[in-house]
Amino acid sequence: MERVGAIPNVYWGTMLMDELRLCPGFTALPPHPQVSGPSSYRLVRQDTALWRELHRGCLTGGHLNAALGFYEPACARKLGVPASFVGHQRLLAAYSNLLLPPHAVNKAQEHARPGAARAAPVQTGELADSAELRKRCLLLAAQGQHKGGNKSLCLPGGAALEPVEVKSTCPFQQRVRKSRKGHQTRVYVVADRGPLQQVPARCVPQLQLECLATGAPSALLCSRSATKGMTVFRIQRDEAYLHAMLRCVSRLHTQHVLPRREPPPNPWWELPDYHAFLNATQALAASAALVVSVAEPPPPPSCDLRPFLD
Repeated sequence: MERVGAIPNVYWGTMLMDELRLCPGFTALPPHPQVSGPSSYRLVRQDTALWRELHRGCLTGGHLNAALGFYEPACARKLGVPASFVGHQRLLAAYSNLLLPPHAVNKAQEHARPGAARAAPVQTGELADSAELRKRCLLLAAQGQHKGGNKSLCLPGGAALEPVEVKSTCPFQQRVRKSRKGHQTRVYVVADRGPLQQVPARCVPQLQLECLATGAPSALLCSRSATKGMTVFRIQRDEAYLHAMLRCVSRLHTQHVLPRREPPPNPWWELPDYHAFLNATQALAASAALVVSVAEPPPPPSCDLRPFLD
């Protein structure tokens, strides 16, 4: 029987963060009052005002795809990006964020990061020395600047620590129904397509950026659905791809952010090396290996099992 409602329950089958932090097998980030200064800013929780303030004026995973032009219509068609992501306004939002003055701690960290000036060279031919150093400081974490990842990030037995990116698939679809009198009503139905069966090309830059920032040799993408289990994929760090990605970011920085000139739609579509970058993105997505596929486990006893709230 089709399950229909007007108010989808976005917390359907999930644990609240406060409950998750109480689980013995979960290591939680410290509460906000315990984050005392720059040395502990890496532990700031994502749902806090301080987290948003620290990311102001910086290129983060949330803005990376837009900054790379992946959500521009022409590029989105090539990469198979869903229509809900597509729009020039996303590139403009990334551009606008990079115009904002960064938090004071980011400026202090630029001077305090001793390895930044010794980072692997990025052959852009476009960045002035000061701008190049700033981009390295923003994008190359102290561990991530070493080629091939940091060998010290290992567990006993030689297993490497890896960043994990979790993407949940939406189990609802919106539909329009007509009454006998011809009135239209918007409703939602449960239409769970299950977890991803392959890594989307749009996920590659973020996973590679996380490898760069952590120094890890690979990253994991976990795709979870509401009723049909989850899949986990591993993608390997790719040095050539990272350099190409940083070159693309540098174009936005030097051609638009520094001169404060709004980027036009599809700004790099005509460049041959940009198409090579897009092809490399698709190839990396196709190379990801499936680690595990699991059926949905029984839900925790405390979670809300109602798909709709009405």
